Amino acid sequence: MPLTPLPEDNTKRYFLRSVCGTQVHDMQARCADSVSDATAISNFTAIVAALGPIVSNDTTFAGVYVAANGSNVRNPVPGFTPFTGAAGSIVPGTSQVMSWCISGRAPSGRKSKVFIYGLFLAVPDTWKQDPLTTAELQGFQGLLNSQSDFWLTIDGTKPTWYFRATVSPNDHWIGVERA
Repeated sequence: MPLTPLPEDNTKRYFLRSVCGTQVHDMQARCADSVSDATAISNFTAIVAALGPIVSNDTTFAGVYVAANGSNVRNPVPGFTPFTGAAGSIVPGTSQVMSWCISGRAPSGRKSKVFIYGLFLAVPDTWKQDPLTTAELQGFQGLLNSQSDFWLTIDGTKPTWYFRATVSPNDHWIGVERA
């Protein structure tokens, strides 16, 4: 049986803003309405700590934003400490368009994905890590699964995040980079 389409604003959402070179990206985390700003900042701080060693030094996690359930208006959340990557090098333009993606599936049948930009990692020949072999991505995947009421699917259920990642160039960001 097909799943009923749901509106984008079906859940409360927090966004972790990062700037990779000159490109601005927002990592979206769907969550329960009961999740507080302090919990979201704590969760994102743990995510940044897990990924920090493989994030390029020209990538900065700059802030947190929130959109209430039923709204597409994003409001800044005070209290997040910006973090610049520690990988020791800049991501070249051709790699700025690369997204690393971890996906999951909830018991409801809904899928979810989270995309990460600005990682200073070699692209595998197979365009995937299956299973995850990078310790930082393993830690990130563990946080996706363990942060309760956070990283939900569009219907508000908790997915199981797979222990694998894919990497691919993003068409939108290729166009931006070419401009």
